[in-house]
Amino acid sequence: MTIPESYKVASIPKEQTYDWLRNKHYAHRIPSITYAFGLYDNNEILVGVCCFGSPPSPSLCIGICGGGV
Repeated sequence: MTIPESYKVASIPKEQTYDWLRNKHYAHRIPSITYAFGLYDNNEILVGVCCFGSPPSPSLCIGICGGGV
């Protein structure tokens, strides 16, 4: 079975990421989450999460995206 056949990525509610982030994220806290995705093994077991959101400070936004935004 290939990797694409073994795993599925799906949009999930941000609340579903909270346990993962508190227990596995290096900061052990819940960051700003705009979009959340789950990685499922065999299409049923959640084995990972990926979140996208806004950085916590304006200076970090400039450092990441530049000042021309």
